[in-house]
Amino acid sequence: MWLVLPALALRYWQVWDRLPISIASHFNAAGRPNGWMTREGSVLFVICISAFIAALGTLILTRLRKPEPAWFAIVGFFYVILGVIFYGNESVLAYNLYRQPVNVAPIVFAVLLAVGALTAMVLFTRRGHQLPAGTVLAEEVHSGRGWLVLFALPLIIELLVVTRLPNSPTRIAMIASVLVLGTLAVFMWDGFHYIFTDSGIEIRMMGFRLRSISKQSIRDYQVDSWSALGGYGIRGIGDRKAYVFGKRGVRITTSDGEVFLGHSQPQQLIRDLDVMKGSAV
Repeated sequence: MWLVLPALALRYWQVWDRLPISIASHFNAAGRPNGWMTREGSVLFVICISAFIAALGTLILTRLRKPEPAWFAIVGFFYVILGVIFYGNESVLAYNLYRQPVNVAPIVFAVLLAVGALTAMVLFTRRGHQLPAGTVLAEEVHSGRGWLVLFALPLIIELLVVTRLPNSPTRIAMIASVLVLGTLAVFMWDGFHYIFTDSGIEIRMMGFRLRSISKQSIRDYQVDSWSALGGYGIRGIGDRKAYVFGKRGVRITTSDGEVFLGHSQPQQLIRDLDVMKGSAV
């Protein structure tokens, strides 16, 4: 991943004398420039953002203890993002050197594809075995409706952009982006459903089974807090997973690792776990 840094520096070195002092560096959905910076600022910005992403990817990969499907998805995701940055920088240079139009559609499609592949790996791997049918003892819901305001403004902006764009690959890419944001908003509204049965716990969202935890695998559980630095939603890699939209919840230690269940009333989850652990199979 780190090879993108010398590659970017080399490209600027090759065309430095031909670049204008002030270059168009930001473009709208129609490919028209709407932001400028000096060429020194441009090369510094693209190298710094690439270094940050490469460092983040390296840090995440060092936390994985063994290769698994999610490992390859994460590697692919960071390669795609850095490839998109390199492609976007090439488009910026081509516009400033030769006035070649900038096409943002491939960038949007590539990012959406990478996000989709990573999401699929997160949702369909390490879900645990389907629990046998049993008596439902309790069901708790933990939603992220308070965070929906963060999706409202981007959705409105993208919808306005889509209505103004002519039929083109860029418009199709923007519509796909709107659908992704809309789907995420629906997921956050519905929230995580924790279903306690006499066989264990099932974590669901929109009816989809995210994770199953058998009663026999649970070693310990306690009320705990969640740091905002860990992010929200479905978090964690390897043998640690979290389903959280807030600061409070319950940390469950299992024979396979740890699972954090976010909830505004964690003591309710503790009571449900006590009932489940005391139930007969």
